[in-house]
Amino acid sequence: MSRSWVAKRRERVAAQLAAKQLLILFSGLDEDAAIDSDFAYLTDFWDNQAVLVVLPDGSAHFYTDRYQLDKVRWNGPYEETSATLQERLELTKFGTLAEARRDLMRLLPRYAQLVTNFAVCQPKQPHPWLLELLKELKLKLDISDSSQLLQPFRCIKDNEELQRLTTATKATYIALQSTYNELPRFTYEYEAAAHFNYILHRQQLDTGFASIVASGKNAGFMHYARQRGYIKDRQLMLMDVGARYRGYCADVTRTFMVNRTCSKSKRAPSLIKAVWDLVKLTQDQLAQAVRPQVSWQDLQQLADQQLAQGLKDLGVLKGSMAEIMETKSFKAFTIHRLGHFVGLDVHDVGDYRQKLQAGMTITIEPGVYLLGDSKHEAINVRLEDVMLVTSNGGRWLVPRENYAFPVNLSGN
Repeated sequence: MSRSWVAKRRERVAAQLAAKQLLILFSGLDEDAAIDSDFAYLTDFWDNQAVLVVLPDGSAHFYTDRYQLDKVRWNGPYEETSATLQERLELTKFGTLAEARRDLMRLLPRYAQLVTNFAVCQPKQPHPWLLELLKELKLKLDISDSSQLLQPFRCIKDNEELQRLTTATKATYIALQSTYNELPRFTYEYEAAAHFNYILHRQQLDTGFASIVASGKNAGFMHYARQRGYIKDRQLMLMDVGARYRGYCADVTRTFMVNRTCSKSKRAPSLIKAVWDLVKLTQDQLAQAVRPQVSWQDLQQLADQQLAQGLKDLGVLKGSMAEIMETKSFKAFTIHRLGHFVGLDVHDVGDYRQKLQAGMTITIEPGVYLLGDSKHEAINVRLEDVMLVTSNGGRWLVPRENYAFPVNLSGN
């Protein structure tokens, strides 16, 4: 019988463990915590208070109280039975959390090193349940963070991961398209955010992170979250949003023009369109440059050069290009990096010093931010899409031409 994809993942990771090294992953610290992504990567189990133990020989022990009667009465039945879970994960042992404690009391003295997920605790450290167990056993083992072990695996997405990311990205585009179509009806930012969430829910998906829905000057704040701003006619609206499908997050940004009447913007429509076109051109050029063995630094340099030249051409920046690049004066208007890794976490694990490899999924998201003043409205534009690095270059995970978002930036 062929191994399941999640069992194959676990098998590859187990092969990296030393003979005296044990991997212990916790789903979360308590019932209200988010599911840890390292744990989810090796289990595809989406409930809290569960433990996975992986031995160097590939054996896997899984423990949860989710199937206990009191848990079912409070939380409802889990999406799969304990029998199907054991079969899917191809477990060596399945038990309750009480059994996990008894089993680890016997297992831990045999090992010299532990690998566990520090991310479930703040500040980052081993799970207190594990520390208390080691204290009771009077063991002083070498403990390392699982992120060091799992990052190289998680950086390269397998077919299952790509399918989930594709589904999340398509759903995000659909919800964004619907929100754009309905934009003239909305008065406040929270109405646009609520509509986006509603369309996601109709697709039986949730948001992967807190949506950024920002109009006018609000879009100049990178993590703006209030969503209380008034949506003005002939003003730009920025939406940085993403659906989550079975753990995997999309991350897409679009900047729209709000069109209700024929009233004119205080800034010349041609300048609004010029900034939008600059950001779009930069995104397209970055996409063409993506390929294996290209570094994030190479891509960032390309983005900086393109945006700086565009801002100079628009009269926003003064002086020679040599002076602009040396002083980095363009940074006041571009602010953030060109993109990031994306996957189980919206800002997924990955080493930005590492060169790109086939199978990585990244975002490409250049932006230009002109905050405006008493005489001029803000022009804040960001465009972002998910890209897959392939052996032949980069390709958008979902073809953007299927979701064109026709935006009237002419002011007519």
